[in-house]
Amino acid sequence: MQPIRVILADDHAVVRKGIREFLEEEGDILVLAEASDGEAAKVLIQAHRPDVAVLDIRMPGATGIEVARWTRAQGWPVRILIVTAYDDTQFVTAALQAGANGYVMKDADADQIVAAIRTVHHGQTAL
Repeated sequence: MQPIRVILADDHAVVRKGIREFLEEEGDILVLAEASDGEAAKVLIQAHRPDVAVLDIRMPGATGIEVARWTRAQGWPVRILIVTAYDDTQFVTAALQAGANGYVMKDADADQIVAAIRTVHHGQTAL
């Protein structure tokens, strides 16, 4: 079985490191690369064409919502999971309208984030 290929984008290095560490413990998830801003996330998505892009909402350069919208405009089958601290219906709605496949809070436990990655990878919505 092929691993789920993931890129991470968050402007906080400690958050990226934490998510990467627990994802690397999973046998079916491979973290390809990390970005600290939205523009770098676009470059990584274009270069790697991951199965899932895990994006923060608020990042310099481009927000996770803008990256999701851009990815959808390219027509690539990349699944988008927003992992954020913003628990606001306005952000959830905007993310889903931009083409995100899931929206998870940063205070979720590791198992919930892993499950959300697997869920969006399989074509379902994770909220």
